[in-house]
Amino acid sequence: MKRMLVILMVLSLLPATAALAGEQAKPLSVEELNGFTEGLIAQALSDKAQVKQTPEGFAAQGDGYTLYLTSEDLSRDSLLAGAALTGDVHDAAPLAGPRGLRAGTSLADVLLAYPNDNTVMAGTPTSAVLYIAGSLPEPVHLGLVTRDGQLIQLVEHSIYQGVDGGVMRVGLQYTIEDDQVTAIRYFGGGDLLSPQEAQENLQALALLQEENSYFAYDTKDPAPFAREDLTVAGLDFVEMTPEAAIGQLGEVVHEERIKDSNGDELRMMQWDSVTIAFVYDKDGQLKGPDRVSLTGTGVEGPRGLRIGTSLQDAISRFAGEALDTAQGGTLYGDAEKQLPPYGRLIVDAQTAQLFYALTHEDRTILLSSEFIDGALVALSLSY
Repeated sequence: MKRMLVILMVLSLLPATAALAGEQAKPLSVEELNGFTEGLIAQALSDKAQVKQTPEGFAAQGDGYTLYLTSEDLSRDSLLAGAALTGDVHDAAPLAGPRGLRAGTSLADVLLAYPNDNTVMAGTPTSAVLYIAGSLPEPVHLGLVTRDGQLIQLVEHSIYQGVDGGVMRVGLQYTIEDDQVTAIRYFGGGDLLSPQEAQENLQALALLQEENSYFAYDTKDPAPFAREDLTVAGLDFVEMTPEAAIGQLGEVVHEERIKDSNGDELRMMQWDSVTIAFVYDKDGQLKGPDRVSLTGTGVEGPRGLRIGTSLQDAISRFAGEALDTAQGGTLYGDAEKQLPPYGRLIVDAQTAQLFYALTHEDRTILLSSEFIDGALVALSLSY
C-alpha cells in the first residue's frame, strides 16, 4: 500500500501571505501537502521531465524544481520522497509553495503565514519551537526554526501522522538566507517512524519548547542596553574567566602578558575572532576581565551583533531616538557628558562609531562598535 496520504482536496493557492494577516493562521495541513505534491507532479509531466538515477535516488528535474521519487516511474500516481523548489518561477502556479510562499519571499512573510506561539523565539542559540498542536495517536502539527544565533537559517512546518501502524513525518522546510527564502523543500515519502521513535522526537521538541536560554531581540520596541546584553561568543563579560573562555572558544591562538605601571598584569588571550584581556593583581590573583573584542566573522556580541551587521540594523536593536545616520547624535540619555546609561552615534566621513554605556556594580561598561561603509567591522565591551 502506498504511504502517500489520500488526497482529500486540492488546495487553492493563497494569493499572498497578507491574506492571512487579518486572521489566525492555521498549521500546515495534509490536504495542502497533497495538493502541493499533485501540482508538482502535474508540472513535471507537462514539462516532460525525465527521471534519472542520482546519488539522492530517482529524480526528475525541471526549471526551478526537482522531484525525488520512490521509483523511476513518473505518473500522476507517483509517490514523492521529497521535492525542492529553488527558483522563483512566477508564471507556474504549482511552483509556488503552499500559501503562496516562493523563493524570494521574506522571512517575515513565512513567519506570518503559519501559527507562532513563540514570537520572541525563545529556545537555544541553534533552534526554537514555534508551536506544537495535538498529541499522538492523533496528528501532531509543529513549527520549528533552526538558527545560528540571531540568523534564522531554516523554518520547518511538519505533521506527525499515524499510517500503517507507524508514524509518517511530512512537511515543508524553508531555507533562509539574508531574511529571504532561497529554497522550499517538501519531505514525507520516506520510511515510517515507529510510534516510540515519533514519541521520543516529540518529547525532545516539547523540552525545547520550554527552553528560554536564548531569544530573538525585539526590534519593534527595543529596550536600552542592559546587563543581560553583556555577552560575546556566549561568554558573560562580567563573570568570564580564562578557563571559561578556553572552554567556550578552544585553545588560545596567541597569548601575551603586559605589566602595568600600578603593578597589575594584563593577560591578552587571542582566538581567531575574539580577543580578551584579563587583569591580575601584583600577587597574581585574577581581578576579572578588562576588555573583550570581536574582530572576526561568525561570532555574536551583544544583541546578536556580528561583523558585517549593518549600522541601521544595529541601531534598531536598541532603544533610542530616530536619528539621521549620516549626521549622528544622542540616541538616549546624557551622551554629551557620557553619563550612563546612554547611547550615542558619531559619524565621520565613511566611518561611524556606535556607543552604548551602562553602570553595573558602580562601574561603567561600554559597548563600542565601529562601522565602515555602513557595516560593522569591530566591536568591544570594556570597563
